[in-house]
Amino acid sequence: MSGMVALRLPRGLWTAALTVMLVVLGAPVAEGRDSPLQPTVTISPSKAEALNHHNLLVCAVTDFYPSQVKVQWFRNGQEETAGVVSTPLIRNGDWTYQVLVMLEMNLQRGDVYTCRVEHSSLQSPILVEWRKGQLVFFPCGPRRTEGRQSFPGPSHLILCPRHHY
Repeated sequence: MSGMVALRLPRGLWTAALTVMLVVLGAPVAEGRDSPLQPTVTISPSKAEALNHHNLLVCAVTDFYPSQVKVQWFRNGQEETAGVVSTPLIRNGDWTYQVLVMLEMNLQRGDVYTCRVEHSSLQSPILVEWRKGQLVFFPCGPRRTEGRQSFPGPSHLILCPRHHY
């Protein structure tokens, strides 16, 4: 019996061992983290903005788990699909993911751009708004990711005095 081992088990013990083996083999294998992790969302222009010229806004969605995420761009409340380009999903070394979703746009005075992110870790989508040169304030929700974050332009400023961020 080279390389093989024979073992005689009483019927009751064999049934118990087989049951344990089936339970272990039937359990789903969890890859990575034990619990979902909420994404961080920021918007930034790829260069200095110029009115009436093509510009690129970048919505960076980072540090989320699991990998399934939906990112949409809106201009003045209307979904933008033309000019939207996304990087492939990037796996970080800590089991989290990130993706960059870019919108090529022709900046007009007063336009408001919104990056909307849906993820299984969120009770409601994250909405991050951006407009040139104006500070926009929206009330925050119970948690940072449930509220709206607003950025006045290239500098990133999160307004949520109730939650001190």
